[in-house]
Amino acid sequence: MDGLITGLLVAVIDIYIVLLFLRIFVTERERYDSVLGLVFTATDPIISRLRPLLPWRSVSVTALIVIVVLLLFKVLLGYNILMVLRGVADTLFQLYVLIIIITATVREYYINPIANLAQRLVRPVYAVAALIASQPLAIHVISIGLLVVAHAIVRLILRDFMGGSGSEFFIISSLHLIVNLTVFFTYVIVINALLSWVSPDPLNPIVQLLTLIAAPITDPTRRVVPPLGGVIDI
Repeated sequence: MDGLITGLLVAVIDIYIVLLFLRIFVTERERYDSVLGLVFTATDPIISRLRPLLPWRSVSVTALIVIVVLLLFKVLLGYNILMVLRGVADTLFQLYVLIIIITATVREYYINPIANLAQRLVRPVYAVAALIASQPLAIHVISIGLLVVAHAIVRLILRDFMGGSGSEFFIISSLHLIVNLTVFFTYVIVINALLSWVSPDPLNPIVQLLTLIAAPITDPTRRVVPPLGGVIDI
C-alpha cells in the first residue's frame, strides 16, 4: 500500500515537473489559451508565491528552482539521485527528438498553439544545427544527431558517477529511446481514429494537433482503405 501511495505521489511530481518546464517557455499571451492556460493555472499557486521571495524575480528561474526541489523530494522518497537525473535526461531527450520528428513532417505546426510551443522548445537546438547546414531537412537530421551525442555523454557521465563499468555503447541506448517513440505514434493513430467516430470539435487545439501528427501516416492508408460507409475510420 505504501508503495502504491509513493508511486502515485511520484507520478504527480513528474507531471508537475513537466508543467513547470513548459512554464519556462510559454508566453504571457498564452495564459488565456484554452489548453496552455492550464499550465498557468497549475503552476501559478507556487510561482506567484515564491517569485517575490527570490532576488531574481524571474518566472524561468523560479520554475527551475521548484523543479530542483521536487527532484530532491523524489530522492527523499528513496530514489537514487543519479537515477533521477538519468530519468530527467531520458525524458528530455525523447521529448526533444519527438518534437523534431513532428515539426519535420508537419508543416502546419504554426497554426496550433501546442505545436508552436513545442517549436520554441527546440529552437536552441535548431540554432546550433543551422551553423552546420542550411537545408531544413539537414537541420532536422543534424539536430537529432546532436541530441543523441549529448544524451549519450550525459548517460556516460552519470554511469561513471554511479560507479558503473562495462563497454555499453551509449549511442545505441539513445537510439533505442528514439525507436521507443513509435509507441507514441501508435497511440496518436488509435486516438485519432477513435475521435473520427464521434465527430470532435475540429477547432480544439488537441484535436488539431492529433490530426496533424497522424496525417502523414494515415492519409496514404486512407487513400487505399477509405472510411467504412464514408464515416467510420478503420
